[in-house]
Amino acid sequence: MKIEIRKINPEETFVLRQKILRPNQTLNDCQYSGDLEKSSSHFGAFANNKQIGIASIYNQNEKGEIEEGIWRIRGMAVLEEFRGSEIGAKLLQSCIKYAKSQNAKNVWCNGRSTVVGFYSKFGFSPKGEEFEIEGIGPHFVMEINLQK
Repeated sequence: MKIEIRKINPEETFVLRQKILRPNQTLNDCQYSGDLEKSSSHFGAFANNKQIGIASIYNQNEKGEIEEGIWRIRGMAVLEEFRGSEIGAKLLQSCIKYAKSQNAKNVWCNGRSTVVGFYSKFGFSPKGEEFEIEGIGPHFVMEINLQK
């Protein structure tokens, strides 16, 4: 199976965001702040032209503000039947590569507690204590310093 990772429009992330990450929300609720910023980028993973994964990256600090050198990965998801096939890794690497092209110093995300190990494989470390996002579940802030 050939997997293609390509840039997509923010609206092309909404269906998988809802299906995988936010099943109790509407499609409109799946638009995130920062989606439409010129600096933001969105990636889709495709198998035989079927979208099977998504990830977005924003120039955003933990307060949701634009801060030079600080980038946030958000809305990363892969359809369940394709997990474990390196698709998440390819999406994550695409986001990091994009952030580096924008002179990123740090990349961070709110990672579900169940995927801390995944992010750790790529050099991310948990920051702070586990916290709960209401209606979604337990998370950690995960971050990587790209200046090492």
